Amino acid sequence: MDRLKVMVTKGLRGRTDPEAYHKRCISAVLDYYTARKQLVEILSFKGVSNTFDGSTTQKRLVGLGNTLIHEVAQADVIVFMDEWHHYDGCVVEHLIALRYGIPIVYLSSEGGI
Repeated sequence: MDRLKVMVTKGLRGRTDPEAYHKRCISAVLDYYTARKQLVEILSFKGVSNTFDGSTTQKRLVGLGNTLIHEVAQADVIVFMDEWHHYDGCVVEHLIALRYGIPIVYLSSEGGI
């Protein structure tokens, strides 16, 4: 059985502990797929930084471009966490997923769907 390549997207701007939030989101996604007995490869395991506050538009766009290349383009499914719709990058990723037919899952970092 092949592993499903899963991208996890969520907003980090304004979070006091983005690393802990990232880990909580990854854990919720793993729990979701484990309950469905699906093998997954999480494309979003890399460390995070809360560098978006005060970043220039150019830096934010470069970061989004890298995400599109290294995660969105590789994903079999994209999981949108919590209030993703309040974050520009997540909204762009959502539009791309819709337009290109990449399956979407909506989850809560608290473990709910």
